[in-house]
Amino acid sequence: PKRCVAMGDLAGSLTAEAAAHLGLKAGTPVAQGGADAFVGLVGLGTATQGGVGVITGSSSLHLAVAPACDVDDPGAPGVWGPYRGAPLAELSMSEGGQSTTGAALQWARRLFGAAGNQDAGPDGASFEALEEAAAALPVGAEGCSALETFQGARTPVTDPLARGALYGLTLKHSRAHVWRALLEATALGTRACVDALTNAAGGGGNLRVAGGATRSKLWLQMHADACGRAVVVGESAEAPLLGCAVLASALAGVHGSVAAATDAMVRPAFTVEPGPDAAALDEVYRRVYRHGAKTLAPLSHRTAARPRPAAPQKSTAGLVAASLLAADAAALGDAAEAALDGGSDWLHVDVFDGSAASNGALSSMGPQTV
Repeated sequence: PKRCVAMGDLAGSLTAEAAAHLGLKAGTPVAQGGADAFVGLVGLGTATQGGVGVITGSSSLHLAVAPACDVDDPGAPGVWGPYRGAPLAELSMSEGGQSTTGAALQWARRLFGAAGNQDAGPDGASFEALEEAAAALPVGAEGCSALETFQGARTPVTDPLARGALYGLTLKHSRAHVWRALLEATALGTRACVDALTNAAGGGGNLRVAGGATRSKLWLQMHADACGRAVVVGESAEAPLLGCAVLASALAGVHGSVAAATDAMVRPAFTVEPGPDAAALDEVYRRVYRHGAKTLAPLSHRTAARPRPAAPQKSTAGLVAASLLAADAAALGDAAEAALDGGSDWLHVDVFDGSAASNGALSSMGPQTV
């Protein structure tokens, strides 16, 4: 853009047309927003109060902030950033993530919804039944272990060919064992990410969690136990929306600063402390989980590899649609046809979760949808 505006600063004011559409006064000041995760850090309180922000859904994003760093700071392997001036002008933000967390659970839930399961609904077995059965099992799921890297790995090791796994299986293992193993794997993967992130960027303290994980007491407890940190869940489940309100209230003068607005508006609903199972889960991490990805990587790479097509005899043209934010998410076919009609021989579309094309589903759209 010709002009960069920091999040929360004055971006402009409402035009008469926009004000009429919104039912507001013309000239109302507009605070600059930002990407959902960045604004979410404000809504979680992490931007000004410290800790690590964890935004959960089909995947998980982990974010830590520190005072603005040297612009030439190279960061650390598997960690993105630090980004100077994010999420607020005086800060630097680093991020890590897991490509698959909630999506792995949705996958398992669909499998467990097969005929014969009395508690199965149209989308699979009920979360309540699965959680109750998993909670009755000991830490480590009696030897049933999992890797949650169904769609590659991001942090601390970036590996697009990493794949998910279930191992240690015996005939005594049930769907409850598999469900618990996946829950533990996602929590232990968060521990690996948070350790890498905080070692690179600082950011000790608690985890501020938003998203789907907040609806599972068992999963939250596993995150606290795995990471050895208190997990804080806010009163508002919509951290990005609350973050927008915080930024707007500071700009409007309702509060004197973003920090003051955060202190007044971002309130914890409850906190989950590490419990008696923390030591046992740490043992699972050290003895099993952290060795799984490295040990299975060669096999994952073999199964993920695809034969390369023969090189074309002539040059081809391609088009990359950077995001469905710039296209009609409900009419992907039309967008693809328009690109191909324009002379492209291939098309890449970067899709995102929760789009209209997937009816708002919190699972990544695969090639079959596109």
